[in-house]
Amino acid sequence: MAILAGGRATRLRPITEKIPKSLIDVAGKPFICRQLEYLCRQGVTKVVMCIGHLGEQFFVLYGDSYLLCDFRAVQQAFVQSDKPALMTVLGNGNRWDKSNVLFQGGRILEFNKRTPRPDMAHIDYGLGILSARVLDPYPVDGAFDLADVYHDLSLANRLGGFEVAERFYEIGSPQGLRAAEAYFTARETA
Repeated sequence: MAILAGGRATRLRPITEKIPKSLIDVAGKPFICRQLEYLCRQGVTKVVMCIGHLGEQFFVLYGDSYLLCDFRAVQQAFVQSDKPALMTVLGNGNRWDKSNVLFQGGRILEFNKRTPRPDMAHIDYGLGILSARVLDPYPVDGAFDLADVYHDLSLANRLGGFEVAERFYEIGSPQGLRAAEAYFTARETA
């Protein structure tokens, strides 16, 4: 499992001027601790924190997201997809962020984070699986955006899709941070 935790988190400034986004306190614990505890309950035993470089991994989890899905089901969907990469998606309808995935008939027709189309009703859920070979066209010694990798794969019909039903929690925006805080507080007081 790779957790991408190398972003600059500009939307959460000034909080992130002195602390990485993954270490932000959410209801009494650093957010990364919540992610790691949840991954442990899911049976994940090895995690690589990507703090600036993507690396050659398989499971990729955004460092600012807490996901309520079955990782084994995602892995099984990846194996059955016969595609070199898979993205989990959620029917979003622009609720939690701008929808950026055109997902129809169980297929990702297009992922476009930069200029999403009006007919995109799903969102990248924040969990994917990548075969190392999909990174071959990208620079080994330079930076590139995972959004571009997903976009290119989707247009080439090389990106499998797995739809989940449970919403995600993220700490990448002030409103997301507030929702995550409320979610964890409610869980821990119940």
